[in-house]
Amino acid sequence: MKTSICLTIIVSAMICDTAALAQPPTASRSAKGQTTKGSAKAVTAPVPIPAPAPPPEWTKEPDSFRGIKFLSSEAEARSQIKTEECKEVDGLKSCYFTFKLGSTFVQGFLSFEADSFVQARGLFSVENTSPVRSVFEEKYGAPSVKDGQVWRWIGKTVSIDLDGDLSGDRQRLVKEVADAAKDYELETAYQHMMIAYKYGTRIPEAEAEYRQRKADAERHRTKFSSGKYGAFSITTNIAAVRL
Repeated sequence: MKTSICLTIIVSAMICDTAALAQPPTASRSAKGQTTKGSAKAVTAPVPIPAPAPPPEWTKEPDSFRGIKFLSSEAEARSQIKTEECKEVDGLKSCYFTFKLGSTFVQGFLSFEADSFVQARGLFSVENTSPVRSVFEEKYGAPSVKDGQVWRWIGKTVSIDLDGDLSGDRQRLVKEVADAAKDYELETAYQHMMIAYKYGTRIPEAEAEYRQRKADAERHRTKFSSGKYGAFSITTNIAAVRL
């Protein structure tokens, strides 16, 4: 009799355990009385970041610089602007030139890739930044981007950078212009001396003038390199060159 009772109790306990396992998990209450279901946590969908607005369309995008059409040959460019000595580095030929932009004296380079005009770069004294900006804004319209001292115009085939105060890597343009200006002075003095040799007149004076000009050119280069400058670059989209 006792054995029968015990078996009944064991079987009943097993049935109860099996029933409990079959039940779905019940909601439990936290210490503050809030109801949670299991350990699942709510997931918040990320808020999408809107894409930046594109710059306004540039309606005054140029197709030339001072009358020189982009992609013109070097010979065609020289017919429009007088250039001096040229140097070629990594397939890019840059020719030194000077001109007046309003009342501002500008020195710089016209650059050619595979005999096609692709870029103009110019350097000017930093105190002339404001008048140069005025000329550019009148000619090319409002810039697409203003980033501190740097103004940028961004078009379909041409881009313009105008930097009011060169710093960092951009200072290399100052050295390039200083070297080109020195070479131009030396070449001019050398040609004068060669004329004296050719005609056999005033040779001592020509030699003395050459030595003086050589010293002046080095002094001018040193002084120029220590100045503060602004610069611009006008580049076609096929050129891989920056200011």
